[in-house]
Amino acid sequence: MNIQKRLTEVFLNDGAMSAELFLEDLMESLPEFRTSMEDDADEFMFVITEHSGDIAMVLIEPDNKTHVNADARERLKALWPLAYTRNMEAMIPGFADDLGRGEFAMIGVKTAK
Repeated sequence: MNIQKRLTEVFLNDGAMSAELFLEDLMESLPEFRTSMEDDADEFMFVITEHSGDIAMVLIEPDNKTHVNADARERLKALWPLAYTRNMEAMIPGFADDLGRGEFAMIGVKTAK
């Protein structure tokens, strides 16, 4: 299955994510992700990884709040109540490009005030 289709399934159709992939790919990098978020003064950050069609995600908020996989997706929906679907439709192609190059898809978010 191609990465973009799999991302669409996961983020727009509530598809399954891999706890094992989170542990293997994302867990050890959490301190680096948090530092990047703080250095950039982001309100929150989410990071996606993919391997052989498996997807994992982490969403990081201030005060060491960390959400993983389905919990992260639900938290992102709560943070973007009116824009989640539109934002994900726009970002999934770029995520697929990053992941296809073997990179993490990383997004730091600042909301307009």
